[in-house]
Amino acid sequence: NLEYQSTQRPLKGINFLFGMLSSSLPFAFVLALIFVLTNLFSSFYYQNLNIMSIYPKSKKTSLFKILFSSTSLSIAFLTLTLGYVFLLSSLFFGSGSVFYPTISFDLKTRMLFIQPIFNTFLPVAVLMFLSIIFINLLVYLLCFLLRDKLSSLFLSLFLTIGILSITLVWEELQKIAYLLPTTYFLSFPIATGIFQSMTNQFDPSFASGVFVLSVAILLLIIFIKGADFIKSEA
Repeated sequence: NLEYQSTQRPLKGINFLFGMLSSSLPFAFVLALIFVLTNLFSSFYYQNLNIMSIYPKSKKTSLFKILFSSTSLSIAFLTLTLGYVFLLSSLFFGSGSVFYPTISFDLKTRMLFIQPIFNTFLPVAVLMFLSIIFINLLVYLLCFLLRDKLSSLFLSLFLTIGILSITLVWEELQKIAYLLPTTYFLSFPIATGIFQSMTNQFDPSFASGVFVLSVAILLLIIFIKGADFIKSEA
């Protein structure tokens, strides 16, 4: 009893939102988020000096608090972005249904099948959450090492959107796409298997995304703590 919607150009709220998650929204969101984070983290430095280091100990903010706050703000920003896209579409065309079928690809049988959009909510949310943590840590590390807003911004963009864009067009890089954290920014195409079907690479999956992003997050934390220790000892 669900009204038909074009799979190429869905208009109703939930369908439009997930359609955007399959195309331009991940790129636009990561671009905006990196711009905000670069400005935030770069504000801690002035002429290569860490402003926080000259504060009394009682007024210093720990690294954990900084990253926890930035990650929380990033999640709030994502929630507002998704909410805005959903509400704007719903206002004109209706909200749609979470049970509307979406085309998916089974990685085991390598066949297309249909499932409700609702089934993808959890894997999409998990990959988004881990991706946000990864981006926060990466941008923080680059700002910490470079201590220059423009350099940090461009390098952050290259290591995220740049690599993801190259992955989509360069077949050789697609062969190792499952090892790249940036691949899993495309949470909805990964969760449905459409990314794997389009690139003819079947190693990327929700499970590999959780593993790769978790390892990348752990490595970035180690690098940040190590760099912070070296700087403090110098």
